[in-house]
Amino acid sequence: LRLIRGPLGAERPLIKPKAIFVLSDGTGVTAKAMIEKTITTQFNGCDQRFFNVRLPKPLPSPSNALKVVGKEDEDDDDDEDDDDEICISMATKVYPFLISEEEVAAIIKEAESFNALLVFTFATSEMREATTRMCELSQITYVDLIGPMFQSMSKFFEREPLGKSVLGAPP
Repeated sequence: LRLIRGPLGAERPLIKPKAIFVLSDGTGVTAKAMIEKTITTQFNGCDQRFFNVRLPKPLPSPSNALKVVGKEDEDDDDDEDDDDEICISMATKVYPFLISEEEVAAIIKEAESFNALLVFTFATSEMREATTRMCELSQITYVDLIGPMFQSMSKFFEREPLGKSVLGAPP
């Protein structure tokens, strides 16, 4: 492994990032912030400097896969599996202002080639349901960030959400 200097001067091995695609009918800022906070606080993620690296083109393979700095295992005394000690690196690709199922279908096809996690924030139930259906048919791992919250709040307030994006675009 080739080593380079990390944020504090420590040598770190280069590792391949995981791809996360963010889909939104708004800017995608909500999903991106949630992903970054979750990765850094819960999964020993790399610092901000390692977010948003460019995904390789064409399909990643061992020979042309993008390499990103990761955290080197500092305690070699343990014989246990130290996967939780390795810094998780990720490449996020944000697709903002999506308004059609055709746009989502094209992105899901691209996500398949990267074996990406798909995270989406759609205000309308139709787009959330269509995206969920397409992900399941394509066997893509996905997270609907706002659907469950909308369902719970709808039940709590005894009314349906308006289905407006943050930017106020009509559903």
